[in-house]
Amino acid sequence: MKNGKILIIDDNEDVLFALNLLLEPYVEQIKVTTQPERIEHFMSTFVPDVILLDMNFRRDAISGQEGFFWLEKIKAADPDAVVLFITAYADTEKAVRAIKAGATDFIPKPWEKEKLLATLSAALKLRESRTEINTLKQRVEALGSPDDTGFEIIGESDVMQELFDQEDDYYNVVFADHALDIDNGRLYATVSKENVEESSQIFTDMMGPMVVMLVVISALIFMIVMYLMMKVMIDRSAFSISLMKVFGYRRREIRRLYLDGNFYVILLGAVICVPLAKWSMDLVYPYCIANVAIGMDLKFTPQIYIMIYGGILLCYMVINFLLVGRLNKLVPAEVLKNRE
Repeated sequence: MKNGKILIIDDNEDVLFALNLLLEPYVEQIKVTTQPERIEHFMSTFVPDVILLDMNFRRDAISGQEGFFWLEKIKAADPDAVVLFITAYADTEKAVRAIKAGATDFIPKPWEKEKLLATLSAALKLRESRTEINTLKQRVEALGSPDDTGFEIIGESDVMQELFDQEDDYYNVVFADHALDIDNGRLYATVSKENVEESSQIFTDMMGPMVVMLVVISALIFMIVMYLMMKVMIDRSAFSISLMKVFGYRRREIRRLYLDGNFYVILLGAVICVPLAKWSMDLVYPYCIANVAIGMDLKFTPQIYIMIYGGILLCYMVINFLLVGRLNKLVPAEVLKNRE
């Protein structure tokens, strides 16, 4: 497959004809000229990938001074230009000087076809690599944050701007439901809705089991601690509970006296602690994501609060059920006998 655009500058028209004939099957486009004064014109209109530059023109046939002069002009116009020198007076000194001056390689005349094609292929790959590097640099510069702390995805969101301590008009990502007319060099990446949904689903699939495990473990720890605390209270009150049973108190009355009061304590604790925990999370969260590429608003919807309070109530009901069984197992005769 043909690729690359070649500009050849030489004072010998026979050389230009021969190179054009030789390279035409291997490259996409070729431009030739005997006038080095037109180099800047071709660089702006033709934009060559590789320039083959004769080192010696009519005015100076040996020293190569004209070649170095025009090489300097080329590098001034495009520092990343890939230039191959062509001359019939190749020697080590000129080759070293040419490389130091910015030339990529040195092709002697007469040339060997295989060597010429290999040198040209390497030069085209070098040009492609330089172009890719420059494109990546432009994308990084376009998306770099003002303080160079990394890439934060901040749209026109008051919450995200406040979270990352940015001005109200700062943003580095654009969300749109249609294609936008933006230069590709200024885009780091284009993400579709499907890409976001797929990534979110992968994240959910990975984190879902861990979140469920943490919730289950937290609920078990809460239930175990509450059960042990209330069990200790019942064990210490076993004598009083036994006397109440002897005096004819019903199970419902005993349960209301020793267990139901805990419901209000747990309810008050949940009403105070859950909002307090959310407030603490809001304080700590910005520091946790300070060096992370993306953040999100840590918001509790009413549904989440309902689920939290519902989970606490469910845990209390389970604990209460177990403790009721514990109360019912207390036998006054055994408790009073051990008391003696």
